[in-house]
Amino acid sequence: IGNYEEPIPRGGVFALRGDMQNSSIELKAPLKSETKVVSAGSTNLNPIVINIKVIPDMMQFDKKLINVKAGQKVTIDFENPDGMQHNFLIIKPKSLEKVGAAADAMLRDPKAADKNYIPSIPEVLQSIKLLNPEESFQLTFTAPTEPGDYPFVCTFPGHWRGMNGIMRVTK
Repeated sequence: IGNYEEPIPRGGVFALRGDMQNSSIELKAPLKSETKVVSAGSTNLNPIVINIKVIPDMMQFDKKLINVKAGQKVTIDFENPDGMQHNFLIIKPKSLEKVGAAADAMLRDPKAADKNYIPSIPEVLQSIKLLNPEESFQLTFTAPTEPGDYPFVCTFPGHWRGMNGIMRVTK
């Protein structure tokens, strides 16, 4: 019971007032901005955190489109509240069919599950391993410098055809 005030580094005060019982709170430091060279000159790009989760019992992500800037630091917070395993891959533009076919072909590989059903081909740019139900994972990377539509997909057997979306990279 009472007041809690904490100075914020960029000015101001974070204030929490009231009566809290049987609660917990986790405060994380704000993300720092970074400067990246993305073309002929430098641009200040703030890092971005994107929360994506599986829609339970639907074999779908809760987002079909995410937008990032070329060269931007991106963190994907991926959550699997579904009852089955899912992974998350970001792949090269126009490669969904090729990556999907490679994922399907992995069913002949007895070690496919050990490989998290992630095809070992150059079209796969980023990946998050298979997550069991109720697991989550954080992936941090720098967005491609080439603008375009980069598919994201789950390559667990049979999922890729419907469980996909687009990471749109713009200048």
